[in-house]
Amino acid sequence: MSGNHLPFLAKFYLGTLNSLCLDLNFQINRFCLNFNAKNGRMSGMPRLTILPLVFLFLIACTAYPVAVAVPVLGIIGEGSEIYEGQTVGLTSGSISLTGIVTGIRCHGNYKYTFLSPNGVGSTGLAAIQCQDGRLATIQFTTESSEEGWGFTDDNKGDPFIFTFGKTDSETVEIYKQVMLRKKL
Repeated sequence: MSGNHLPFLAKFYLGTLNSLCLDLNFQINRFCLNFNAKNGRMSGMPRLTILPLVFLFLIACTAYPVAVAVPVLGIIGEGSEIYEGQTVGLTSGSISLTGIVTGIRCHGNYKYTFLSPNGVGSTGLAAIQCQDGRLATIQFTTESSEEGWGFTDDNKGDPFIFTFGKTDSETVEIYKQVMLRKKL
C-alpha cells in the first residue's frame, strides 16, 4: 500500500517548523541586541513591539500540527477482504476504513492509553462502527513509532483486525497468526 511514508513526512514538517521557530527566535534576539547596542537601552515603544512578537513566537513554536494522517489496513470477518483507510490525529483522533471490494465504510475514534518514550509498546483503544452494523472496540499496540496493530472480535463474533505502517501481505500474515492462536 502506498502512503507508508506519511509518518516520515510528518516528522520532516515538524522539523521544518522547529527550524523556522529557531530562526525567528534568532532574529528577535539579534534585533534586541542591535537595538540595545545602538541606543543603550530599550525605550517603551520597542518593548511593546517586541513583547507581542515574543508571545506569537512562543505560541507558534509550541503549536505543532494537531493532526497527522497515517494509513491503516483492516481485515474483518473471514478475511476475504482488505479494508483501507487512515487515522487522523496524534494521541487521539478519527479512524476510517473502506472495504476495497464491497465499499463498506467503517468509522470511529482512537485514543492512546499509554505512550512510551520511543514509541515501542504504546497502547490504545479504537472504537469502530461499520455501515453493515458491525461494532468493535480494538486494543492496539505499537511495534515502533510508525507501526502497530490491534485485534478483537466484533459484536457479531467475527475477527476484526487493523494495522498501521504495515503492507497488505504483513496485515494478512498477522491475521493468519491471530486466527491460528484463536484455534488453540
